[in-house]
Amino acid sequence: MIDLPEVCARRPELAALAARGPAAMIGRILELEQELAQAQRRRSPIGDSRTTHAPPSSDPRPKPRSQRRKSQRRTGGQPGHPGHRLEPVPKPDHIERHPVVRCGVCALDLTTQPVTQVRKHQVFDLPPTPLVVTEHQLESNCCPRCAAVPQAPPPPGAEQPTQYDARLAAFVIYLHSAHFLPLQRLTALIAQLTGHQISEGWIKTCHARLSSRLDSFMDAVTAAVRAAKAVCCDETGFRFIGQRFWLHVCSTATLTLLGCHRCRGTAGSAALGVLPD
Repeated sequence: MIDLPEVCARRPELAALAARGPAAMIGRILELEQELAQAQRRRSPIGDSRTTHAPPSSDPRPKPRSQRRKSQRRTGGQPGHPGHRLEPVPKPDHIERHPVVRCGVCALDLTTQPVTQVRKHQVFDLPPTPLVVTEHQLESNCCPRCAAVPQAPPPPGAEQPTQYDARLAAFVIYLHSAHFLPLQRLTALIAQLTGHQISEGWIKTCHARLSSRLDSFMDAVTAAVRAAKAVCCDETGFRFIGQRFWLHVCSTATLTLLGCHRCRGTAGSAALGVLPD
């Protein structure tokens, strides 16, 4: 129990507050509660990036704790571990010989002396990447019977007098779609690697050509996801050219079907062609 006379004797400000009556005491309690609430909000803001417009970087994060348990082992590779290193190849692509010209002790010319030992150092590196140009020569012949001059048709992929081939197109689409390299940086990268300046329009054409050939693949994935016993469905919003879009997904343990739609909820998820069936 609190000894009120003793507290009032030691704390004259509390004695004065008690003399003013219950209303003054209740008012002071409310002021203290408000100050405490403000201090807690400064220390831990209300809401986070999931419930407010605050960026994820402002979310309070607990101090990370290591999940590693203490043991008597030292850090690094353990005794008996086989380890991994860059192994030499038996047949290198290129061999460069480095002869001994002069003796490092007496400076005698050793170019005519027989080689007694060779120590091999192998260097692994990317080859130079200029584009390989293949010329298809379409021959023509004059028919001795009708005097017609037919010409051999071009092979698939060489319909134009000059064009890029499928391997370069696949590499460009992979960098753009899988690694999210912007078009301008992508054209600059190809120019640095190959010495050829491709256009952003050609990259877009490659995307359209590939997209038109994926219809049968998309139908097969949709049918397989639709036949699954259970699917995971979700959606996330993003902005593009100033407008709101939604990326919908239907997936199983081995298949993922993605679709972009302007609508959220049933209309967008139904456009993937899985949930309605």
